[in-house]
Amino acid sequence: MECFNNENLRALGGCRTIIKRLIISICFVAVVAIVWYLWSIQSENISVELKGTKYRLGEKNKDFSEPVKVKVKGRLHNSITGERKFIGTIELEGENIPVPADQRELNILISKEQSGLVIYSYFEDGKAKFYNVGGLFINSDFTRVAFYLYEQQTDGGGWSGDNGIMLSAPAGNRNEALAISKELMKNWTHAPNFTQ
Repeated sequence: MECFNNENLRALGGCRTIIKRLIISICFVAVVAIVWYLWSIQSENISVELKGTKYRLGEKNKDFSEPVKVKVKGRLHNSITGERKFIGTIELEGENIPVPADQRELNILISKEQSGLVIYSYFEDGKAKFYNVGGLFINSDFTRVAFYLYEQQTDGGGWSGDNGIMLSAPAGNRNEALAISKELMKNWTHAPNFTQ
């Protein structure tokens, strides 16, 4: 073997040194891989039920507000790259979701702005379908949420910062809901004017 060549032994300090370096390198790579794996599977259970307020933006719509319940159940996954993902269910009282009950699990990628799109993907009559509810903004553990809700129309759905429908929780009235929305959406580039 080359390892036993006198010239190599003198240059590298012997076979034992080579083997030690190799073992240390392998152990270092293994420890880094294990730490990365454990960090990437880190997740936390989310199970909250909040009382909130659904309201419409705009000066003319100050009278539109109604109490609603929001239920969130699932897991919030964190990856080593900083990516966060919520996998679970979200129930918004009063919202008609035309998705089969057994296919309502959501997979929401949470952005750095603490926001994500609420889109159901499901199968019906052998075809893949999607239903877009709107978007959500959260604090770190889903104890404060704000949703902007698309108004469903025959040509799809839409939302406007001038008169769009919002749902925020926990909130007992429109003013509290506006304050939560303003706080959670402050870094969103498309945020509406919350002075309304």
